[in-house]
Amino acid sequence: MEVKEATIKISGMMCGGCEETVTNAIKSVDGVQDVSVSHEAGEAKVSYDASATDLLFINMAINGTHYKVVE
Repeated sequence: MEVKEATIKISGMMCGGCEETVTNAIKSVDGVQDVSVSHEAGEAKVSYDASATDLLFINMAINGTHYKVVE
């Protein structure tokens, strides 16, 4: 298992409910180990197993919510 960490910028989050929605979306991706989302910082810190997933799938999960990954 190769654990990688990434900080993903996300636009549109305004409150704790937003954080929970994004956290649940990221956690639904197989291979995600740990998630910390902050609406104040506008970002998610994610640890994931690079042999099981990659940032493309994590970003797709976030973009599937009402919030968007800032490239």
